[in-house]
Amino acid sequence: MNILSAEKIGKAYGHKVLFEDLSFGLEQGQKVALIGVNGCGKSTLLKILAGLESPDSGQITTRNDVRLSFLPQEPDLPPEKTVYEVVFRSDVPAIRLIETYERLTHTDPTSPKLTEVINQIEAMDAWTYEVKIKEILSKLDVDYPDRLISELSGGQRKRVALAQALIEEPDLIIMDEPTNHLDLASIEWLEKFLSTSKQSLLLVTHDRYFLDRITNEIFELDGGNLYRYKGNYSYFLTKKDEREQQQLAETEKAQNLFRRELEWLRRAPKARGSKAKYRIDAAHELGEAARKRHDSAEVTLQVKGRRIGGKVLEIKHLRKAYGDLNLVDNFTYTFARRDRIGITGPNGVGKTTFLRMIVGEEEPDSGKLRTGDTIVYGYYRQSGFRFKDNQ
Repeated sequence: MNILSAEKIGKAYGHKVLFEDLSFGLEQGQKVALIGVNGCGKSTLLKILAGLESPDSGQITTRNDVRLSFLPQEPDLPPEKTVYEVVFRSDVPAIRLIETYERLTHTDPTSPKLTEVINQIEAMDAWTYEVKIKEILSKLDVDYPDRLISELSGGQRKRVALAQALIEEPDLIIMDEPTNHLDLASIEWLEKFLSTSKQSLLLVTHDRYFLDRITNEIFELDGGNLYRYKGNYSYFLTKKDEREQQQLAETEKAQNLFRRELEWLRRAPKARGSKAKYRIDAAHELGEAARKRHDSAEVTLQVKGRRIGGKVLEIKHLRKAYGDLNLVDNFTYTFARRDRIGITGPNGVGKTTFLRMIVGEEEPDSGKLRTGDTIVYGYYRQSGFRFKDNQ
């Protein structure tokens, strides 16, 4: 029995149709990856299934007792809340008890209510929740429970949102790029956690190794249609190639038939009668089929060249801090032409802030940044670009 069903759902933005008449179901324990080229509507479909957007047509139904968690690509967490408050935001009674226990042990350990809460936890056998919650927070490096969400980097916010989704223990987890901002150890732990879980899973990810290890079915969104493949990503690649070869053969066959029908129409332009009309209508249908092509997504970039001097960027005694947290302290460096530099470090150390200072989106506390006279920055942000619906 399906825990979630989609029936003939469609979605468009203006004249751009993302998909239409999609019908499918998710069963208990099924682990599905949704894949497709960028812009085909994967994130939109996830939001529709999670109830955050409405389809233009069709309907989504869930089993009455199903609990669902959704991890968006860019979590929208309340900035005024602490990490602790967000992580324990749940309607599960056992989790609420653990939240009360943790809060009282930190703020009022002598409170009579603490004894009452402990008795309730033991009666519900809810200590396993505490162990699981602490494991999730530890493995995802969420070790800053008292910090405000507004103080966190994008990577830290994604980890907090992921921890919250896992702690909820839902029947179905819908995830959009869950491995973004995770280090290798956290990804490997998440792989094991999800692959051994009895929960249903629907995810979008560009991490093919992660996808290959935990999914048992692939949904491919291609040209507004949904294709299903039983198996992991490696199996999908084989079957997708077979499907495309078959489509190519069908297109070539339609083209040959179309050419023959066109020749017949040229030889008998004055033909009348039902048979002639039937062949004319069939020729139009063949024309549509013959025009079908499977186009791989290609991007052509035209870049205007300009002469770049020897100095690209000069940084002297740069300093930036948030409160007592020093992100950059007395940093000096000169970037030269043809330099290829990677910036690494754990979440929250200031990598994004450093880039924002370079491109002028954020001011340093002290120090100077001098950009070469002919230099123009191209900056791809962590959150990507924002396009209007008609673009």
